[in-house]
Amino acid sequence: MNKKIRNSNMELLRITAMIMIIIYHITYHCVTDQISDMQYVGANIFSKPVFYKKLFLIEGVLPWGMLANSIFILISGYFLVERGKNVNLGNISQKLLLQLGTAAISLTLISSVFYKIHLAGENTSVKTLSIIDFNYMSWFVGYYFIVVVIACLFINNYINKLDQTSYRNLLLVWLGLFSFMWSGNVLDNIGDGLRTIICGLFMFELGGYIKKYNPFDKIRTVVLILLIIITYGFIYLSYVNNVNDSIHEYIANSVTEPFSQPFIRFDNYGIIPVILSVTIFELFRRVKIKNSKIINFLGSSTFMIYLVHDNEFWWNLWKERDWISLLTDTSFGYCKM
Repeated sequence: MNKKIRNSNMELLRITAMIMIIIYHITYHCVTDQISDMQYVGANIFSKPVFYKKLFLIEGVLPWGMLANSIFILISGYFLVERGKNVNLGNISQKLLLQLGTAAISLTLISSVFYKIHLAGENTSVKTLSIIDFNYMSWFVGYYFIVVVIACLFINNYINKLDQTSYRNLLLVWLGLFSFMWSGNVLDNIGDGLRTIICGLFMFELGGYIKKYNPFDKIRTVVLILLIIITYGFIYLSYVNNVNDSIHEYIANSVTEPFSQPFIRFDNYGIIPVILSVTIFELFRRVKIKNSKIINFLGSSTFMIYLVHDNEFWWNLWKERDWISLLTDTSFGYCKM
């Protein structure tokens, strides 16, 4: 039996996506919470109805989690779509279950020991985990698995029989279904999360389409980089507009409570994460690097890292850090606009 050969450029992309997810989780679960919680020491730094340039740093990170999720699914589709039904879903399930079990057991032990040695008796929000968290850990595992199961059992064989035009048109139909507000709402009314699943299937089959037809071959790398810059330009412009609208509403209504900074949140099916994930995927696909055992090993470990870090133990442990002071003490300075 031939040993599976890993693509180091794709493994490097997995590592990059995992780093982005970790930074996103710290930002989403800790930094923004501290900024909006007026009970937290230092939260009043950003509690005035003023636009703070420093918060561009926060808004710039908020799409990372969703686009990184899409990257993981794109990578899987890139390698699995062409195999049709010839994918051992039992092996995939077994691997995920083993990783989930290892993470649950490890976190139960680590959090218990950590609490016993360092935090017992102290006023802290850090929580221990238990083995029953096996069934409630990282939502992405279930999302990823159901996308792979549906694609491999019901879609891959069909889609591999299509010509390029029909394949592209099906992808465009899926893109429209989860992108349009009303059709997206209908999907979620049929079944909670169905809109996200359709987006996942789109990303999975798009990965196969990219491998089979190389549709972005004639697009120069500099254009892809410019697309990322332009997309971020619209993210920041939208953020500025959103904050200014909130400031005007705050002043017009003569609100006396502290001002709550309004960050723009992103969904997995949002057009911004879709554009960024596809663009970054294509950039890494073009990277020419030698096969690296170190990169391949780290890349193969990313799912385990996802499971270990995405839980209340780490979120609450991160919250022990004063992220607001770290933000205000950076070399960018404390700026207003």
